[in-house]
Amino acid sequence: MRAVRFLIIPMVVSALFAVDSSAQTGRGSIEGNWRLEESRWDDEIQMRFMYRAARHGSSNMGMTIELSELDGLDEEDIERRERTEVSFRMERDAGAVVFEGDIRRGAGRGDFVFTPSSDYIAAMGDLGFRRLRDHEVFQFALHDVSLDMVRELQDMGFRRMDTDDLISAAIFEVTPEYIREMRDAGHDGVRLDELVQFRIFDVDPGFIADFAAAGYDYLTADELVQAKIHGVTPEYAGEMNSNRRRRVSFDDLVQSRIFSVDPDFINDMLAIGLDLDLEDAFQFRIHGVTKSFVRGMLEIDFDELVPDDFVTMRIHGIDLAWVSDMVEEFEDIDVDALVDIRIHGRYGYQGRRDRSHRRERAADRSRRGRTR
Repeated sequence: MRAVRFLIIPMVVSALFAVDSSAQTGRGSIEGNWRLEESRWDDEIQMRFMYRAARHGSSNMGMTIELSELDGLDEEDIERRERTEVSFRMERDAGAVVFEGDIRRGAGRGDFVFTPSSDYIAAMGDLGFRRLRDHEVFQFALHDVSLDMVRELQDMGFRRMDTDDLISAAIFEVTPEYIREMRDAGHDGVRLDELVQFRIFDVDPGFIADFAAAGYDYLTADELVQAKIHGVTPEYAGEMNSNRRRRVSFDDLVQSRIFSVDPDFINDMLAIGLDLDLEDAFQFRIHGVTKSFVRGMLEIDFDELVPDDFVTMRIHGIDLAWVSDMVEEFEDIDVDALVDIRIHGRYGYQGRRDRSHRRERAADRSRRGRTR
């Protein structure tokens, strides 16, 4: 990972800049307070910055920084039992941040001053970023948005970037090397914001190659991210297609994950006598049609039950115990009658349905392709 990482929700990177949009372009330094938290990750420390930049508003943010990036501060300074005065700095293309304060047992606080680099600001102007605000230059320094990085991204075709794009790319390590890897994997037209999403959700060339091996070799950037969000893995795709004549669409794979439909669920239903397609399985999961409910209904002498029947009964709150009571009370009852009784009450039910009605109902469902 890079030396600096934000400790915020990835999708709200632009919200880091809690500033007045009417702020003027400036070239001054930024002063503020820093705080060293006690949390540590290997050779990294967690720091918090509180500052106000001219008319740009106030900001309070936390981030992790590799200890090696801070000149004049080492692990011994951080771990001392007695309070120790410290002075250290962080150098970036965009400028230098100088810290002063004190630390004791992994926690500390003090003041900082950021001095922007006039050469950097001029060079960024030549690259198209001509009205950088003070707080933007400071953010570029914290996240190491170097001139080389900006030039390389532009050389790779990303010509219409704004400051948020650059900071997002730096935070989430959208490096030229990563971009080339993704292009070699078939995503040569992907946008910078899509590459940021790839990094956030850990989409890499191996993930893409595994999906291609499973028969999904033209997934879009959005589909790859959706796969990560919903846990649709190449292995899951292979399992869902193992016993099917036609490949399951990617959208159906996502829906299957959302509704917890897997081969075991479909095979369990098949084992007790019900052959489900994916849409049936989704409806079963949505409306709570369980294996025990299906088994119990199939054990009762109902003619030609189809998946829609089970869904309809569950929509109307019909359970096995109630069905058993109705079967005992009414002779030759069917699913339509059960639903009628549930809606209108038992006194609204006109008695047994004749068999011609059942035959017409079964024929109608057969024409709609719902029978098994």
